[in-house]
Amino acid sequence: MPLEVRAAVADDAHRVPEMEYLAYKDDALSAILFPGPMTAYAREERTRKLIEQLQSDPLRNRWMKVIDTDRDGEMVAFSNWVVHQEPPAVAVPASEMRTTTSTTTPAPAPATRTLGPGCNVAVCEEFWGGMHATRLRNIAGWPHVLLGFLVTHPSHQRRRAGRKLVDWGLKMADQLQLPAMLNSTPNGHKLYLDCGLRDVERSVFDSRKYGGQVVRTTWFMERPVPVSLPSTS
Repeated sequence: MPLEVRAAVADDAHRVPEMEYLAYKDDALSAILFPGPMTAYAREERTRKLIEQLQSDPLRNRWMKVIDTDRDGEMVAFSNWVVHQEPPAVAVPASEMRTTTSTTTPAPAPATRTLGPGCNVAVCEEFWGGMHATRLRNIAGWPHVLLGFLVTHPSHQRRRAGRKLVDWGLKMADQLQLPAMLNSTPNGHKLYLDCGLRDVERSVFDSRKYGGQVVRTTWFMERPVPVSLPSTS
């Protein structure tokens, strides 16, 4: 088959900012979040931080990509799955945490999103910060596998490249006997539902107070550990 899932390496990070830009540049919300300019420096900073994230904890961060073998192995989709086999250490009031009985030693907290050049800081802080807060409320106290992000080059969308990366992560979660969790925008919501994830928390961001026209819904989603039924044979 022309599309194959492979492990991604640091050199692959150089293509990610361009893929992100092309995938989201026509989204009306992007014009509010990132009015620009999207300079070469901004893309270099994004690349540098991605590589820094991978190298800081290569066992926890599982970079994967989909390549097109009919196009000399061109990377057409990229994802980062983050494995938390111990509950992450996050600063969330107990009253806001989902119920958990975990007593294991907390693992390092997930990295916060760094805002780079070209962004509208106030808008990004509210939109991305809101999604991040939702994530923290739902992962606090729970070992899990988290889809940090996934991007598909727009020229290769609807080829199931994203589905391949989601399926890979869910299979890993099954092998580790951990729930899979993620934040979803409308673009990926149907895909994640089709893959068996369910909505846990819904958030709404209204860009109109910043001069935009978009009211954007996002979801925190989870697929619990599948229950293995006893064999009847």
